[in-house]
Amino acid sequence: FQFANLLDAEYRMSPSSSNAGGWGSSELRASMNGRAEGSVGATVPSGLWDAIAQVEKKYGPDYDSAAVSVDASSDRLFLAAYCELTGSVSTDRPSWANARGWLVEEGAQYEYYQGKSINNAGNNAALAKKHQSSGTSGIWWERSVHPDYSKDFLGVDASGHPMYNGNVGNSYGVCPCFCL
Repeated sequence: FQFANLLDAEYRMSPSSSNAGGWGSSELRASMNGRAEGSVGATVPSGLWDAIAQVEKKYGPDYDSAAVSVDASSDRLFLAAYCELTGSVSTDRPSWANARGWLVEEGAQYEYYQGKSINNAGNNAALAKKHQSSGTSGIWWERSVHPDYSKDFLGVDASGHPMYNGNVGNSYGVCPCFCL
C-alpha cells in the first residue's frame, strides 16, 4: 500500500552532503521506522503500526556504484523506488541502465501503477501527489539514489515527473509505502 497523499510535514533525506550508503543509511529511513516524537513512524496510529509487516526493501548503495548490486533493509514504512513507480529505466539516460544497473534491481513496478501509462522521463498525473491538509502539489522523495549525483536522491516533482533530483539536505514530501 502507499498513502494517497503526502504527509503534511516535509523531511530531509540526510543531514550530510552525500548519498553514500543510500536509503539504508538515511536519516529519513530511521525516521520512517521509528516511533520517537517528530518521526514519520509516530504519525501512524498504533493499531495500524502494529498491523504493518516488516519487509525487505532493496536499494542502491550510492550513485557511484557501477556494479549491479543492491543492499537491503528491513522496513515497516518505506519509500517507493524509481522502478517500482515507472517499471523501467529512462532510455534518455543511458548511463542509468548501463553503468548503474542496480537501479533496475531495486524492485518491480507496483501493481497500482501498471496500466497507468507511466512515462519514466516525463510528467504523470498518477504520480502527482498533494499534501494532506493544504491540498497543494509537492515534491516527494523516492528511496533511489540519483545515479548521476553524489548529493542527491531521486524524487517525484509536483507534475509527477519521477526523475527529479533532490539534494539530501532539502526537505520534501513523504508518501510512505507499507505492507500489512
